[in-house]
Amino acid sequence: MKQIIIYAADVADRITKIGVVLLLTAMVAIITWEVICRYVLKIPMVWAEQLASYTMVWLAFLSAAIAFRQGAHIGMTILSSRFSGWLKKLVTNLSHLLILFFLVFLLWWGIVHTSDVRSQTSPVVFNISMMWPYLAIPCGALLMIIQELKVIFDGYETVQEDAVTE
Repeated sequence: MKQIIIYAADVADRITKIGVVLLLTAMVAIITWEVICRYVLKIPMVWAEQLASYTMVWLAFLSAAIAFRQGAHIGMTILSSRFSGWLKKLVTNLSHLLILFFLVFLLWWGIVHTSDVRSQTSPVVFNISMMWPYLAIPCGALLMIIQELKVIFDGYETVQEDAVTE
């Protein structure tokens, strides 16, 4: 089971990194083209800003999964740093379980909400279903769950030093 989770996390991480690079490239190209059209050609594209916003939402959720793997999210170590030994391990494991619980809730909520908006369309961005921008929530939550399971079973990708709080 542990090896399957680690393998899935590795594959998900590689795919997510490629997705982030592609989305960031697309967002820069869209915004650059919008600036050229608006200020040089004097022909503003009404859809570019909204599409860049949707791209940014996807970037945020996908990047959050990458940050989970590396332990780059902000952490509150004030409680765990006060303990040592088995008590510190218990507090750390409980915090990971709470994070996992929250991510499962986010996944569920994201699926429900994405389903609710699937019939709505964006009048600005080519009449696409609003399901596509909102789909970032459950996709990001699922990727974060996979990476959090990897962290629980195998630790962070980079060696984490205990934060010193005084």
